[in-house]
Amino acid sequence: MTESGLAGVNIVFILVILFFVVSMIVGYARGFIKTFFATFSLAIAVFVAVQGSPYVGKILQRTPIYTGIADQIEAGLNVSGTEDISKVSQQIDVINQYDIPDALKDALIENNNSQVYEALGITRFTEYVASYLTCLILNVISFLVLFVIVLIILKVIAASLDLISKLPVLHGMNKIGGLIFGLVHGLVNLWIICIILTIFASTSFGQFVFRQINENPFLGMIYNNNYLLIALSNMGRLLF
Repeated sequence: MTESGLAGVNIVFILVILFFVVSMIVGYARGFIKTFFATFSLAIAVFVAVQGSPYVGKILQRTPIYTGIADQIEAGLNVSGTEDISKVSQQIDVINQYDIPDALKDALIENNNSQVYEALGITRFTEYVASYLTCLILNVISFLVLFVIVLIILKVIAASLDLISKLPVLHGMNKIGGLIFGLVHGLVNLWIICIILTIFASTSFGQFVFRQINENPFLGMIYNNNYLLIALSNMGRLLF
């Protein structure tokens, strides 16, 4: 089915609702203790990955990967025709025209200054957009690699110590608590999916998804209040 055939139907919204429903059902089936343990492990992996990703990201910035991603972004977002735009107001207008969520637009506008230009080693606005998003994408990739490694380590430790079988079984509110923490667990996983989508910001698929996010207030609220994305897009941690 083509994008035109989906006019009026927000596929992303439907998928997100189904994702939350499945997460709550899984949490209900697991119960409070096991779902809480899974969410706690997820939170630890996220915390470690967020703290370590800038260091790995800075290493990746010195590799050919950086240039390859930057070139793809310039082509995908069509920023090559904005070299002559020097007024800040015009630059803001250009940023607002991109098919990306408001959180990314706000980050681009906020960091569009001489200090960031100097840190990136650039002088032109078109270089800034591509360089900023490239740094963000490399940070996201670094986060995902560290996240998976830490999560695997935690699961291995839990399995070797047989922690899951030692968890107590509660009655009464156990299922309701599992359902609630299933929702929380689903939200964190959805935040991770959202930052993965950032990697595809310059592709037709990514721009289609981002348009659907921008068209739906609920999806926009989830993406624009993604605390993982806020942490990973902090230019101070990425460049300085």
